[in-house]
Amino acid sequence: MTDWKEVVEQHGPVVWQTAYRLLGNHADASDCFQKVFLDAVQVARRESVREWPALLRRMATARALDLLRDRYRHRSR
Repeated sequence: MTDWKEVVEQHGPVVWQTAYRLLGNHADASDCFQKVFLDAVQVARRESVREWPALLRRMATARALDLLRDRYRHRSR
């Protein structure tokens, strides 16, 4: 069983830094942070996670890029 409090305490700062670095916005970084950990719960239910930092950093990057894409799509309309 995964100790989520420990995972968030240990790896949360890396997720936050990654999201904020890419998004440059506190509100968007907060949304991204939450989405990453919700997605991580789903991944952990399906399979065992050996490298939390790598998984969470990759997920934070992917979610931040998704938010940036949405931002640019809405601006172009």
